[in-house]
Amino acid sequence: MCLSKTKKRIQLVALSVIFSAIVLSLWIELTNVPRGEEPFYRSRLLNILPTGRLYSRVVGMGVHEVYFDERLKNKQDGEQNANLTITIISSESGEKIVDVKQSKAASNETKTVKPRDVFVKVKDIKKSTSNVFFVETKCATEKTAKMFNFNGEFVLNARQCCAIESTALANLDRTLYVFHSCPLTDNFIERSPKYVEKLFAYPNVYVVKLNNSEIFTGTPLQELYDKKQLETSYYPIEHTSDALRFTLLWRFGGTYCDLDVVTIKSLHGLGSNWAGMQDVRTIASGVLNFEPTGPGHEMVQRALQHMNRHFNGAGWSNNGPMLITRTALQECKVPSVTKAVAECKGNFTVHPNYIFYPVYYSRAFDLFDDHLGKEIVRSAKLWAYSVHIWNKLSHDKKCRVGSTQAYSLLAEEFCPRVYRNCGTRF
Repeated sequence: MCLSKTKKRIQLVALSVIFSAIVLSLWIELTNVPRGEEPFYRSRLLNILPTGRLYSRVVGMGVHEVYFDERLKNKQDGEQNANLTITIISSESGEKIVDVKQSKAASNETKTVKPRDVFVKVKDIKKSTSNVFFVETKCATEKTAKMFNFNGEFVLNARQCCAIESTALANLDRTLYVFHSCPLTDNFIERSPKYVEKLFAYPNVYVVKLNNSEIFTGTPLQELYDKKQLETSYYPIEHTSDALRFTLLWRFGGTYCDLDVVTIKSLHGLGSNWAGMQDVRTIASGVLNFEPTGPGHEMVQRALQHMNRHFNGAGWSNNGPMLITRTALQECKVPSVTKAVAECKGNFTVHPNYIFYPVYYSRAFDLFDDHLGKEIVRSAKLWAYSVHIWNKLSHDKKCRVGSTQAYSLLAEEFCPRVYRNCGTRF
């Protein structure tokens, strides 16, 4: 009798150990991932995933491709006629399910799927820290519009589209708005290069037809706009971009990025209300973030008021880098940029230069050197959130697809769709 009881106890203990091991293995599979990331792989776990939830807010490095609307049988509820429409990120480490939506079985009939509407009106943009803005200003003034002859096509080149794709891919839960100053036809994607079609396959990328009057009316820059000071500027394209980036951040909040960056990390780790040091004299305006309300909003309002009163159309950097440098030093009550980096940690943060500008502008050509490429990329991945390409200096430098140039390596990894569809030159 005692022996029988002992066997039962041993069996119960063994079953308990096996059950605990199974639970532990599942727990490890679900939780043993980098902080801030929730990857799920196509496996038996798909059977227990609930629908309608965002599964990956941060996509790791090494992303190769994005696949949308792949259909798998829904095994959750046992319905043979149900499907899961999922969004998958395929990376070197596996396949991460980004979104799962339940739908009825597709009909056997062939149906034409209407492309998503990529246009957004200004009035539909909400105030949110999740906004990301890009601004194209070739046709933003009457003076510059006469210099170009566009027929309703998307005017951004592959490098500029790379800036947008890399930011969209690293920030899938943020909404990107591309303000486009030149006229666009409703079917511009069909008339554009393949890389433009690939860019707008991302569901978080939208385009806004830019109307300066709509943007500046009722803002601290209305007087400057009404006086046509942007029209008479020596640098109308650049200064209109300066005015727009600060105004959009004042109106809606969020992040502004230049069109010559490659974003390599999610912006989540940076918080809100920040800019980046360029050098010991300058805080750059190439990547900026402000909240739509509170101290950050008040700070960008003071910057706009200063621009309105002291606009300088003869100085290339006066209304961008010099403006944010002046405003940040006043906000932080410090005498220098290096002091701002070290001490400005309250309502506004000035990040060190390696966060956004790991390659200084005087070394912009290094980004096109085959011998330096791998080391530049390795170093940038350690600390940087984005890499500035300094288009004003480097736009004529050739970047070869498949080369070991740093720019090529960054584009291949962080804007893969644009990179693979731009031909032999990037």
